Amino acid sequence: TAPITEWVKNLDFENLIKNVLSGAGTFINVVVGTAASTISIMGTIAIAVVIMFYVLLSKKELIRHGKKIVYAYLSKEKADKIVYVSKLSCDVFAKFLSGQCIEACVLGGMMFVGFWLFKLPYAGLIAMLTCVSAFIPYIGAFMSCAIGVVLTLIANPSQAIMCFIVYQVIQFIENQFIYPNVVGNSVGLSPLWTLIAVLVGGKLFGLLGMIFFIPIVAVL
Repeated sequence: TAPITEWVKNLDFENLIKNVLSGAGTFINVVVGTAASTISIMGTIAIAVVIMFYVLLSKKELIRHGKKIVYAYLSKEKADKIVYVSKLSCDVFAKFLSGQCIEACVLGGMMFVGFWLFKLPYAGLIAMLTCVSAFIPYIGAFMSCAIGVVLTLIANPSQAIMCFIVYQVIQFIENQFIYPNVVGNSVGLSPLWTLIAVLVGGKLFGLLGMIFFIPIVAVL
């Protein structure tokens, strides 16, 4: 007990308490900052959703007002061109979203069948995750692949490598042959231009560029 008693006597309790309080204060500041940021993001999303519904409910009225403003301040030739491009953009983006939905369902179905054939665990769950993440072109499936491998590793470690191989093979087939044709054809782009649009959009604008550059290129 003597060494312990000596060690306790030599402790600087004042500095120790200050360090503990300083660490606790830093931790509290991080927690409060994270909570405030999360609340702010959720509030922004909620406001955006409300505005979205109001815009959808007033869509026809907004279009009519927009046309009146364009034709009032521009020549008829320029106004006709703006209206044409606007309508074209709306049609292309609608077709792009529908193509994305079809492609996501196809990829999810392929994943389910592949996992079921090789008797891999969580076939339905991983197929659903793949279907949701497929809205992010080309890289979304990689995210769900990582989750699938982790889940398989937890359920049956010996099948983790097989899960990765099956996932990558299905994803390669889908990325190279199905996605460019389904999404590209929906907006009137060839598979080559679809791949170029994704690569250029991702390089210039990151994730949002990869998602939205296909319809933008189609409009152009």
